[in-house]
Amino acid sequence: MGRSSWEQLKSLILIGFIASIVLVFWSAGQTSSRATASPTTVESPPSANAEGTLIPRSQVENARYYLISSEGDGSYLRTVHVRISSQSKGYSVTRIDCPGQRYQDLGYGEGTMDNISWYDRSVVWVDLVRGSSKSDLVNFVCNQ
Repeated sequence: MGRSSWEQLKSLILIGFIASIVLVFWSAGQTSSRATASPTTVESPPSANAEGTLIPRSQVENARYYLISSEGDGSYLRTVHVRISSQSKGYSVTRIDCPGQRYQDLGYGEGTMDNISWYDRSVVWVDLVRGSSKSDLVNFVCNQ
């Protein structure tokens, strides 16, 4: 193999190597953007942990509230959130009417989401009480 042929071969190998690296990074970016794109769920900002996204509270309480999911439910939002204190962990499912600033409790369970008991279909709409955890939940999800 002559000197110019050897230089051409090295150039082709280098180009192939660079192209494969670019392809790996490009395909990894495509996969992650497809995996995280979801039009109906709340994406977790830096204040998220394994439980979900921390819901800021307007009142001091010895518990933390985390939004696990928020999805469109016709004209309303349907959320799942958890209240975690040193003594208990409770999961709630809530339907929220953002324009009307009201909510319906749809279910609740202690310990795990698998323990959620669903309330009957005749649940009533409840107006918000300023400073309550439900008020903070509604304000949080409706303002995202």
